Amino acid sequence: MTVAIIAGASSGLGYEYAKLADQEQIDEIIIIARRSEKLAELASHLRHKVKIMVLDLTASVSFAEIKKYLETSGADVKYLFNCAGFGYLGKSFDMKDEQCERMVNLNSLAAVKLTNTVIPFMSEGARIINVSSCAGLLPLPYLSLYAATKSFLVSYSQSLNFELKSKNITVSAVCPSWIKDTDFILERSGNSRVQQPVLIFPTYKKTVASKSFRKAKKGKVIITPDFISTLIRYAAALLPTWLILKIAGIFTCG
Repeated sequence: MTVAIIAGASSGLGYEYAKLADQEQIDEIIIIARRSEKLAELASHLRHKVKIMVLDLTASVSFAEIKKYLETSGADVKYLFNCAGFGYLGKSFDMKDEQCERMVNLNSLAAVKLTNTVIPFMSEGARIINVSSCAGLLPLPYLSLYAATKSFLVSYSQSLNFELKSKNITVSAVCPSWIKDTDFILERSGNSRVQQPVLIFPTYKKTVASKSFRKAKKGKVIITPDFISTLIRYAAALLPTWLILKIAGIFTCG
């Protein structure tokens, strides 16, 4: 039974990737998130058989449950989308310890744990898509911890892709710029002392998902699916860090 797994499927890019996976030749789509009502709503729009798993990926027991289902169902995972994550906009030292811990655990550690759980159930030609951010390509004031967790995913994806070459399994890190039509800024950031980033050439989740999925299927490792993220990628490679930080301060300031 060929399957696609989407973690963080209740909203944002995860929601869009689930709809794209629904167009693939697979037998089942496994959607994972904490919000059961959102997963049920998504499932109602998909034509494939859907397995809903209401799980918190910061809890270790979640991965045992996923592994058990993959074993008992005889799954051959064709696609894994690691989309779960969130961020806080503000000064890092204003964040509570539990906020820091949850962000690191969900944005970085959960992706590693889920990937390690799923790889034994993947065969040649499978694809792993990790949702990072262009924030992971450079240091970013007022999103410092979030950017660090996404930088982890970029490095991890590159190295893991190399390690899996013998299995012909590719790993991609998707690094979009700010996506206008998601709840990340409005619901997750919430620090009134820091202004929202200025959105220049805003991107949209449907466009980002479709462009990045096409590139991932072609084996692209680092994917910048929009103009701003591509510009940031090259700027981060060419400009000194002090200048990057100064420019970043123009768009988000304390």
